[in-house]
Amino acid sequence: MPVATAVTPLRVATSWAVDPVSLALIVVAGVVYVVGVARHDARRPRWSRWRTTAFLSGLVVLLIATQSGLATYEVVFTLHVLQHLLIGMLAPLLLILGAPITLALRVASPRGRPSIVGALRHPVTRVATHPLVGWSLFAGSMAVVYLTPVYGASVNSAAIHVWLHAHFFGAGILFFWPLLGADAAMFRVAHPLRLLMVLVALPFHAFVAVALLGGPEGLAGVSPAQVRALGIDPASDVRTGAGLLWALGDLVAVALAGAIAVSWMRTTERRAFLAERGETIARDETPVGARR
Repeated sequence: MPVATAVTPLRVATSWAVDPVSLALIVVAGVVYVVGVARHDARRPRWSRWRTTAFLSGLVVLLIATQSGLATYEVVFTLHVLQHLLIGMLAPLLLILGAPITLALRVASPRGRPSIVGALRHPVTRVATHPLVGWSLFAGSMAVVYLTPVYGASVNSAAIHVWLHAHFFGAGILFFWPLLGADAAMFRVAHPLRLLMVLVALPFHAFVAVALLGGPEGLAGVSPAQVRALGIDPASDVRTGAGLLWALGDLVAVALAGAIAVSWMRTTERRAFLAERGETIARDETPVGARR
């Protein structure tokens, strides 16, 4: 929601406001994961500290996105874009690399494990986690949100505001989950298709950014007066935000494409090595970001 005070970098950095619901969810997720790691280490070889660091880092990213000045001054489009990228791209990527479902399956009781497997195999889960569904939500939602009055409505409605954050986060989870291959999932996507999905998603950031570079008139549903009241030029704000959406979105996508390419090469090398020994390797089982 707009705040009637001039926005400065220092004010953004220090204007933290607690959102009890999101804070509670983040804390609970962190506690459950850490308890799961402790239970795992008590019965098995140590859980990867790299995985733990990735998951907890993802929670910290969500904490910054929902509790800091990025949330306080979200009416400023540049800050909203940063928040969007944290919630919809960086946090999901880190959380999935933490492999929470694999951890849950390992520490679950004999009675609890079938429930987790059953949830993963449920028809609704199968449809929702299909790679094409995640790709469509991730790539298409940007155009729907920023080129229609949806973003403007979220600025003026708390309910739509919460829904938008949940949508960005969910779309990011569904997009990255099959691509990273770091956690238990219904769909195993071959490395060439993973790479294609990422590269095809790249132009959507550029398309939306170019459409917004015309200035505030390209951001449907938002009154420039709301931004001027915070001491910011609306045209410069939208252009800067559009540039960040383009540059940072593509930067994450290119980094992910590079990680997938490296994973693909490692899988190919491992398959060739095992073939020489008369063994086999399941297709594309090397998770993106996994250590050798």
